[in-house]
Amino acid sequence: DACTVPEGTVPVFNDTLGKWQSWSWNVPNTLFNYTGDVLCGSKSIRASTASWGSLAFHIGNCYAGSAAGCKSWETPYVPVGSLRYVEFYAKSNGQDGDAPLVLNVCLQSDVAADATCIPGGFVPHQYISNWAIVNTWTRVRIPISEFGLSSSNYLGLVRIYPANGAATVFYLDEIRLITENNEPMTPTLSASNAYKYDAVVCDGITSGGDGGSSGSAGPGTNPVYVPPANMSGAPVQQFMAMVVVVVIAIVLLA
Repeated sequence: DACTVPEGTVPVFNDTLGKWQSWSWNVPNTLFNYTGDVLCGSKSIRASTASWGSLAFHIGNCYAGSAAGCKSWETPYVPVGSLRYVEFYAKSNGQDGDAPLVLNVCLQSDVAADATCIPGGFVPHQYISNWAIVNTWTRVRIPISEFGLSSSNYLGLVRIYPANGAATVFYLDEIRLITENNEPMTPTLSASNAYKYDAVVCDGITSGGDGGSSGSAGPGTNPVYVPPANMSGAPVQQFMAMVVVVVIAIVLLA
């Protein structure tokens, strides 16, 4: 259930940003209280990015475990070592059969040099429910280990943006950091979603690059979408192959 918050969760967006702040850039007309299309609760995020725009969510200006502690008006950084997944639900603004939305996700700790995006420049399909983000709410769950952050540091920034840097409208809801080692998501693929994609190749996006940090123009061109090789007529072909095997077996036994 998408609206059931897992035990040990640090909410980033759950109807509101709460203690998190938007440090986003190049996101004109983005709404953080959108009511027109909501997965859970009463609000979602309608993201509208310009060229190489990025949603960025910041938290932290003190360390809860330090000798000084945190004042009542301060918000603590999140210990990286306690995290297992970053999870959110996304939806494209396209139509049925359109190419899927391809996102990249970046995390940054309190140490400026300790920042990284998904290697390869986009979220791998195995971390996406039904393998691709289309025009239905889709869960994305990425292991924190993918980012290679030092477990001794503290998380302060989460970024989500279109991997090709193009101006894009999309929707986000239920963004959260999960600290419990919950059962990993197993993607499902069926003939009914054959228009979805098995692999996404982002030509020209530098491995591990952040798609243009600080608002600069990032590398990369439009993604190339590769349909799954085993989806074209696969159910019919498999059925006919079974029929042939059965017929041969009957002839041999006759």
